Amino acid sequence: AVISNASRKNQKVIVGKFKDIEKLSKKAEKPAVIVFGEVVNLHNKLPNYKNVILEIKTGEKEWISL
Repeated sequence: AVISNASRKNQKVIVGKFKDIEKLSKKAEKPAVIVFGEVVNLHNKLPNYKNVILEIKTGEKEWISL
């Protein structure tokens, strides 16, 4: 997978085969990271945090969803 703007509101994920990674990376916006392996298959199972604001205050140990 090629992940553009990871963890940002405008994050985009392009999934493909290892043999196609060069072509995929040319289509991706920068900055981007490349992820290999089974973990790529988990991206659809993770919650969508694009519209969530998280906050942590000094001394707290957990993120709070606003």
